Amino acid sequence: MLARETGLPISLEHHYKFVVLLPLEADERMEALKHYFGITYDGELVARGIEIRRHDVPNFIKEFQTELLYTLFDCNDSAEVISNGYENSLLLVTQTIDRIMTGDIQLQDLVVSKLLGQDLDKYKSLFPHVSAASSSP
Repeated sequence: MLARETGLPISLEHHYKFVVLLPLEADERMEALKHYFGITYDGELVARGIEIRRHDVPNFIKEFQTELLYTLFDCNDSAEVISNGYENSLLLVTQTIDRIMTGDIQLQDLVVSKLLGQDLDKYKSLFPHVSAASSSP
């Protein structure tokens, strides 16, 4: 009906149970178009513009963020997300900090991977990954 009335092609990719639209960094009153996360009625986690989508983020961070979002959204309605989901998520954060402090994490799960897009001498700015590559053997 929307497509017919507006003349614009419209499709539905996901049917969300819960979705969070993240604000633009430049203006917190506006949502960023490609920065959001949510869970569908089928239990699928959908995320754009956050760490679990990046290729260079350590496995530990991806696994933690995934578990955190599933914990937050393990609720029946938005009121429950705000109360129980939020509290359970805070507990997971505390438990994860304890794991970090006790060294209960594999070092390979903390590795940041980055590929250089060009030769080192072609970089004009000394980005952290360029600096690390130029100082490695």
